[in-house]
Amino acid sequence: MELTIDEVKAMFGSSQTGIIRENLINKNIDQAIELYYEKYREKHQELVKDNNEITELLDTLKKDGYKLAIVTGKACRSLDISLEGLKMNHFFDVIVTGDDVELLKPYPEGINKVLTQLNI
Repeated sequence: MELTIDEVKAMFGSSQTGIIRENLINKNIDQAIELYYEKYREKHQELVKDNNEITELLDTLKKDGYKLAIVTGKACRSLDISLEGLKMNHFFDVIVTGDDVELLKPYPEGINKVLTQLNI
């Protein structure tokens, strides 16, 4: 059984900015998105802690010549905040965010983009 785009969105949702755009009642969408990212950055530093084991693993894989990629439903800007906060932005050869695809996971569009960009 194949799901429609609307059914997938209902199950998995949109990116953060998509949720704001779809649900904000008043017209201050750009202002709301800016506030969201301001708070996201602020709280990220407070709530998300470094994981040395993951950082070491990524470092080892990168040094061993593996190509690393991320496919996420997150918006590009929030992923950038996360990678910057975790000091992981230098590990990945290809990044595909929810902003880069029309069909979010579980659709394979993001993975297919990664495979194409890595020539796999």
